Amino acid sequence: MAGLAEQVSGIGTDFWGRRGLMYDFLARIGPDELWAITAQLYVELLKGGYTSVCEFHYLHNNPAGRL
Repeated sequence: MAGLAEQVSGIGTDFWGRRGLMYDFLARIGPDELWAITAQLYVELLKGGYTSVCEFHYLHNNPAGRL
């Protein structure tokens, strides 16, 4: 996700532009791929000594933005 949604140029590099890129990326993957990405993220965080995370995104909604 980071390589596809954080390194941007030419289109909105503000919060909303990056948010749009993230949601565009997430619309192309399924729950299993998202689980694998987040599992790897938490492994890397633990290796770096982090034991808690404070971040949220509205991924509990369906693609139309509804519960």
